[in-house]
Amino acid sequence: MLKGMKCSKETIAKMREAALRRQPQSPESRKRQGASMRRRLQNKENHPMWGRHHTEEAKEKMSVTRRGKYTGVNSPLFGRKLSPQHRENLRLAHLGLTQTEETKRKRKQSYSGKKCYNWKGGVINHSEGYLEQLAPGHPFRSPRGYVLQHRLIAESIIGRYLKKSEQVHHINKIKNDNRPENLMVFANRRAHVRFEAGIIPRPDEIIFDGCKYHAT
Repeated sequence: MLKGMKCSKETIAKMREAALRRQPQSPESRKRQGASMRRRLQNKENHPMWGRHHTEEAKEKMSVTRRGKYTGVNSPLFGRKLSPQHRENLRLAHLGLTQTEETKRKRKQSYSGKKCYNWKGGVINHSEGYLEQLAPGHPFRSPRGYVLQHRLIAESIIGRYLKKSEQVHHINKIKNDNRPENLMVFANRRAHVRFEAGIIPRPDEIIFDGCKYHAT
């Protein structure tokens, strides 16, 4: 009601005097008022912040305020000295010596695989640009249980596991393009290197040629 209105100094002084003459609320009155406010705010639409959004500037100010509130001298642990026994307990806890193997197994299962927040269908990026796919039962899986995806696709086409000496080549040089028609399988590294140098390998050195592949 008073939004946009300007009060004179005399009116402001009268309002201040009236506020000073007002009787302070009793604890019971404040309690009843608080209970009434909580009941009214149970409906989200009655909350004064309902539907409002902070500006980016306001969010940054709030973030800076929170960071300064719990760091340095404002931290609840500032100046606190831990006893030697407390430090030893923390060290053991960080080493994991206080957890049984069963507890470790349950914790690992609770956030691994599909339960992981970063789960992407079992496919991850390899450091060299390839794609790796989760294959726990593969005989040549990594310690984490992954196998290069292009090798899995080649194996599904030829119907057997690839030997460690056999190498897969990407025809268009795109390492994460694992379409069957983009893959070639060579019997050994020597044949792979000769092919990349422009020398056609012997027919017996080419196990699979994606250029001749036709999906059934």
